[in-house]
Amino acid sequence: MRFTQDAAFFEHLQYMEDVVARMTQGITPGPRGAPIPTPDQEVVLITGTTGDLGSRLISELIATPRVQTIYAFNRGELKALLDRQEKAIHVHSKHVDFRGEVERGRVVLLFGDMTKDGWGIDAQTFDQVRPSLLYYVLTWLNDD
Repeated sequence: MRFTQDAAFFEHLQYMEDVVARMTQGITPGPRGAPIPTPDQEVVLITGTTGDLGSRLISELIATPRVQTIYAFNRGELKALLDRQEKAIHVHSKHVDFRGEVERGRVVLLFGDMTKDGWGIDAQTFDQVRPSLLYYVLTWLNDD
């Protein structure tokens, strides 16, 4: 898309702002004064980790020792998600022990619907993830 200052540009910009607002509705910063994670405790949440960019990112994060926890958020059910994720990572990085990282709890697979309050994640999990989160990476915005 060519970015000019015509009406179509501003309509597209407004549309994207509306989508981002809808997708982040209900997400608030952690409590004021909460401890900030140190570099050896980095916690990352990535959406769309079964896609090309997301699977590359999760592979790199698994190989990064200072990343303590990786939350991988996708659509679908858990069993199908685990299989899809493992296949996607294997395409880009055969040296990553993805299943082992899931079993150890370093990689946490989350599934839900970003159009719902709390992204369709149970409230206890959502409240556990939010205050510890240091980075949030939205790898793909699919507005179906």
